[in-house]
Amino acid sequence: MILSHTRVLDKILRVSNNHFEALPDSLGQLELVELLVNGNRLTVFPGSSGLVGKAWKNYLKTLDLRDNALLSFPTGIRSLKQLEVLQMKRNRFTLEGSARLALELPKLRVFSAPGEVDGDDTSAVR
Repeated sequence: MILSHTRVLDKILRVSNNHFEALPDSLGQLELVELLVNGNRLTVFPGSSGLVGKAWKNYLKTLDLRDNALLSFPTGIRSLKQLEVLQMKRNRFTLEGSARLALELPKLRVFSAPGEVDGDDTSAVR
């Protein structure tokens, strides 16, 4: 896979606005603090089966999945206990029970749900 608009800086990976339909599961091994994959064509996300790399569980604080084609909520996100910001606007699924998600992710303070439309402000959870 060639990453054309990619930068890894201070444990931040930006692969926004490419034409990726999938990302390698091996990304879960990187000790990232931020992962920005908005503006791609992702239909699945690493860890969708519930298996998310230990590194993400311990370090990942920001995950931006806006403007993709995700078909369902990546269940592995529920194990990202350090997550503070989760952006999911404009995907192909809706998320029922977003309040429960906030309880499962104790540090989550900013969340944009997949069903939100353009013009909606990012929801503050806490």
